This record gives sequence, C-alpha cells and structure tokens, in this order.
Amino acid sequence: MYEYLRIGIIGGGQFAKNLLPHALHSGLNVSLMDKEKNAPWAKKKSFFKNGDPMEFEDVIKFGEKLDILTVNNDNVNIAALKQLNEKGVKIYPFLNQ
Repeated sequence: MYEYLRIGIIGGGQFAKNLLPHALHSGLNVSLMDKEKNAPWAKKKSFFKNGDPMEFEDVIKFGEKLDILTVNNDNVNIAALKQLNEKGVKIYPFLNQ
C-alpha cells in the first residue's frame, strides 16, 4: 500500500540523510529537492531534483505530483505549501496557518 505513495522531502539535511536510505531500501517512492546542485544526494538523478525551497514555482513543480510532502528546512515558500495542500498534497508537519 505505502509503496504507491509518492513522498517528497524538501531539503537534504540531517533528516533526509537519516530517512532516505531506509525509505529507498523499503521500496518507497521518495523524491528529494535541494537548493545545492552538489548536495550529497544529487548523484541519484532518479529521485533528486534541484530547486530553491524559497521559490514558489520550484516548490509547486516539485510537489504537484506528490501525495505527501515534508520539509527538512525552515526556509521554504509557505504560500506554495498552502497551495499544494489545497490541491490535496498532505503536508507534514501540518500547516496550521
């Protein structure tokens, strides 16, 4: 059931470093977006997307085909997250605004 969910992580920090290997090993469909083109996961083109978390269009483009999106970065475009949430993407942690 869960392997069919499309999961996204914005930011390639410690959270992604700990979560990604286990998620991928478990067969989950996970994508990662990070601002740094040379981020540790950038070599994994199958799931890495380069984008700026503060740019509305980058966040929308990354998240629009996902079922679940989580954020590993405090600097992210909240308006884009809200729009994705309104379109049915589950945002974790939940947006309370």
